[in-house]
Amino acid sequence: MCTPINIALTGFCRDKSIHIASFSFLRYKCNYSKKINKNNTEHNFYREAVSWMAKGKYEYWLTPEGLLQLEGWARDGLTDEQIAGNMGIRRETLYAWCKKYSNISNTLKKGKEVVDRQVENALLKRALGYHYDEVTMENGIETKRVTKEVIPDTTAQIFWLKNRRPDKWRDKQDLQVSGALETEQSKLDDLIRQMRGDG
Repeated sequence: MCTPINIALTGFCRDKSIHIASFSFLRYKCNYSKKINKNNTEHNFYREAVSWMAKGKYEYWLTPEGLLQLEGWARDGLTDEQIAGNMGIRRETLYAWCKKYSNISNTLKKGKEVVDRQVENALLKRALGYHYDEVTMENGIETKRVTKEVIPDTTAQIFWLKNRRPDKWRDKQDLQVSGALETEQSKLDDLIRQMRGDG
């Protein structure tokens, strides 16, 4: 039942400017076919589907299927705005749901942590340099294998050190000055007065 309905809804949603990513929500609701009267026309089904979307869109995103989809989008590196767009909501709504429903918030964090860790590993690998094998194949048979070296990248090293050891590697160092600055200021003021002939 869901496949033909989803095909029909694709055209319907495009015509009615309903976000296409909400199909997952509609598939979820289609599983509850008891709610759909078989004598209803397609128009009534569409009205019910839109009503479901408007009343409780968040419900789908709390299901295991919805949470898995959210985690996948976060793992793919999508921004919160892009994820909200895929869900068919505004970014502000996503933030409100994250505050209200810890499952959504935790799932997005979990997905983003995976990507962050991969980027950290790639940056470290680039900063330290690495070796890889370049393989030449002819007719499905390996004819040549050459081990190549990628030299360490100083830009990656600088970025890593500035962020991991800012106390030693940031551009601007904070220096602490001890002593009485006020006495030095008064000496400087006296010198300026003497040069003007005031003192």
